[in-house]
Parts: sequence; structure tokens; C-alpha cells
Amino acid sequence: MLAMATAIALLAASAEPAVTTAAVEVAQSQVCIPEGYFLLVRRNGSVGAIRLEHVKALKEPGTGEADYQSYFSQDGTALTSPMAVRRHGKVKDAALAGLGRLAVQPKDTRLQVGPFSFDYGFPGCVGMNQAGKAELDEGFEFAPTDVVDLAKLDPDGPWRWFRVEKNRRIRLSLGELRGAPRTAPQP
Repeated sequence: MLAMATAIALLAASAEPAVTTAAVEVAQSQVCIPEGYFLLVRRNGSVGAIRLEHVKALKEPGTGEADYQSYFSQDGTALTSPMAVRRHGKVKDAALAGLGRLAVQPKDTRLQVGPFSFDYGFPGCVGMNQAGKAELDEGFEFAPTDVVDLAKLDPDGPWRWFRVEKNRRIRLSLGELRGAPRTAPQP
């Protein structure tokens, strides 16, 4: 009887969704999100969303690739609107190719969101400034979310928005992403 109760408890525990341990990390100029969750981005009234999927490691330590989806609305309207720009792509954070000063990063390291592109870092990190730019605040704001379904993603929800900020490194559980006071976009 005890063995049966233990087996039922183990089955119940294994049925728990993996998201309970998922976390987001916000550093100086990048946001790292769990696979499958949306990351919002906004600037000057436009809004976009990025979701990384099928993240997998490559042979070299610290390298990997992912498929991504992005959605973008120039005027900040619903990302599910027929007018929203949708993209599907693949990104790779691979080892540098070449030697010394001639070494280059492969070109498929950029996530495209509407007219903007952001650097990808394995396993789930997105740069907070235009791809290839220094760690400057270019007015982009990012909000990690606990949403996996685009139809349920509300860019005006109570998200915690982040901009480039020196000496920041925080880790948030998915439960800490909602309920924060809404901050207005900064010019």
C-alpha cells in the first residue's frame, strides 16, 4: 500500500509543469528567457514580441541554436492583428570562425522583430540594443512574460519593463513578472 501511494505521489509530481522552476535573468544589456515564453519589446509606440523554441546546444560548450517567432506592430495595436508583421527564423550562437583579429561571428545570430534586429545568445538571451551595437540605451524596453500563447499576450498588461542599465543582474521567477506597477514608455 505504501509503495502504491509513493508511486501515485511520484506520478503527480512528474505531472507538474516544468515552468515552476523556470526563471528569467535580466542583466546589464540582455534578457534571458525560458524556451517557449514571450519577451515583449517596445519603443516609440511600437511593440513587438519574441518567442524562442527548439533551443538546443551545439558541440562547442556555450554554443547553441534556436528557432524563433516574432510579431511586431508599428502603432502598438494587437500583435494578433492581420496588420502585425510576423517572422519565423533560426538563430545560432556558434563559435567564432577564423583566427585572431580575423575571427568573425556567423551572421545568423540576429533575431528580427519588425524593423529591429537584436543579438541572440545561447541558450535564451536577447540583447537589449540593436544587433552589433555597443551596450548603449537606444530607448528599447523589454518585458519578460509568463505567457506562451500569443492570443493571451497583452502588451499593456502589468509587466515589469527593463532598459539597458549598468551593473544590473537580477533573476526573477515567472511568478514575479506580473503584478508590478505599469511603467510608461520613456522617450
